[in-house]
Parts: sequence; C-alpha cells; structure tokens
Amino acid sequence: MKSFVSRIVGKMDIDSGSTRVGLVIYSSGVETSFNLDTYSNVTLIQSAVRSLTYYPGTTNTAAALAFVRESMLTPEAGDRSNVSNVVIVLIDGNSDNRTATRVSGTLMLLQKIFDNNSETVLTSSSSSSQNIYNTPIANEL
Repeated sequence: MKSFVSRIVGKMDIDSGSTRVGLVIYSSGVETSFNLDTYSNVTLIQSAVRSLTYYPGTTNTAAALAFVRESMLTPEAGDRSNVSNVVIVLIDGNSDNRTATRVSGTLMLLQKIFDNNSETVLTSSSSSSQNIYNTPIANEL
C-alpha cells in the first residue's frame, strides 16, 4: 500500500507548488498523518508515507470522509479556496457505513482493495462510478 501511495505522489506536480497533498489514516478512528501544507516536495511526502504505521480496526469510511471535509479541507490545514480538491480513498474492504459521507464539491477517486471473496460497495460516496478503480489483491500494492 505504501509503495502504491508513493507512486501516485511521484506522478503529481508537487515541487512547483501546484499540488498539495495531505494524508489521513483511518480504521475505527481517524488520524491526520500530515496536512496539505506540511510538505512541499515529493521526496518529503514519500518519506512520510514510508514511515506510516498500519492501524488495525474496522473500516469507518464515513468518519474518515467527514474528517477530511471538516479538518483537512480547511484553510488552517493548507486548503486553498481557488484550487479544486481531489480526495483519493484507499479502502481494504467494506465500509462500516454503506451510505458513506460525500465530500461536497470535491472529486473523489476511490481505490477498492479486496480479495476474491469480498466486494466493496462505496459507489454512493464517489463523484461518479467512473472514478472507482479496483485492485484485486492488496499484496499487489
């Protein structure tokens, strides 16, 4: 998972200041790993991603999205009102709440990570079903 996130970050235009990245980790609870204005270059973000710790628990996607909307997408956390927001959600199974919170006015990309026996239903929280991507096996990340 960390290498997948690192590869995504490596493709973004961060060093020029055009793109900002913030990261939250969630399971039963939600925690800010870093805000949108914490790092201004790819190398620092990738280093922070490598140092992340896995938190076991349930998949409380609704709480994570509410947290992003209320705490991350704010001027205090580095959000810029004149720039569109994109939220990428990585999920390892079924959300605790299938009617997960929508992040208003934000393009959401949903990466579903599942094994052959489970299916994630979070289409309702994405801007569009065309923004949902499947990764069959979490180990491939």
